[in-house]
Amino acid sequence: MLLAPILPQKYYFPGLGVVAVVITLTLAGILINAYLFSWLISLGQSDMLSTVTIAMSKFFT
Repeated sequence: MLLAPILPQKYYFPGLGVVAVVITLTLAGILINAYLFSWLISLGQSDMLSTVTIAMSKFFT
């Protein structure tokens, strides 16, 4: 009944809490994945990573 103060009684049905949890976890996962992906892209554009990449390519060739 945590949704009772927010949601009118006519929209409530048994199992709505499970649906709300699944939607919340899915949205949290999407946001975390988007943040992590953008962080990895910005890391890839940094000078330090490109220096390491160049050094490794010279080492292996």
